[in-house]
Amino acid sequence: MLEVKNINFSYNSKNVIKDFSIKLNLNQICGIYWPSGSGKTTLLNIIWGLLKPDNWKVLFEDKDIYIQNFWFISFYRNTQVWYAFQNFNLLNNFDVEQNLELPFLIWTASKDIEFQNYLLEFLDIKKLMKKKISQISGGEKERVSIAKSMIHKPKILLLDEPWTYLNKDLQIKIYELMMEYFKRYWTVIFASHDEGTIKYFDLKSQKNYNDLKICFR
Repeated sequence: MLEVKNINFSYNSKNVIKDFSIKLNLNQICGIYWPSGSGKTTLLNIIWGLLKPDNWKVLFEDKDIYIQNFWFISFYRNTQVWYAFQNFNLLNNFDVEQNLELPFLIWTASKDIEFQNYLLEFLDIKKLMKKKISQISGGEKERVSIAKSMIHKPKILLLDEPWTYLNKDLQIKIYELMMEYFKRYWTVIFASHDEGTIKYFDLKSQKNYNDLKICFR
């Protein structure tokens, strides 16, 4: 379903990603482990179609996303893949409910009300629906960002350090949700510097790229 082939990326003449490849099928979970500040977010941005590498093939269902037209990139980024950013990427002057509606406004998608209600209850954000993003805590923003990334059931879910602002109990809830998501729906790719998640998800180390460790299940 998704294949990244021999990509390289440089920033200010510094090689950040070198000769990197992964291949993922449906119903897989992939953990990307790197020290902080060393390229995890860059890699997720490349997979999402937001940041073009120096040389590439990023294939989604056998189509190289970076040689497709604008319509395809928009379709891919807004329906097939969704991204829970480390900095949340929520609209501060909108309330939680309005932020959760954005995936359906950006691109026509059918809404599964039962699944939506399940996310709201599981992540304990139903009580926040009428609050503006600027009025809620960092941990609450993180949970809203995760719900927003899942709510329209993308085929590939990208998560960048999705438990930074959460206590241990809430981290476990997010782990449980990720486990359920990849088993019931599609594919999860998350970036982290916490290698404790390798044990939790029973991931197996497959490849190493310099300081980068890629683990799959």
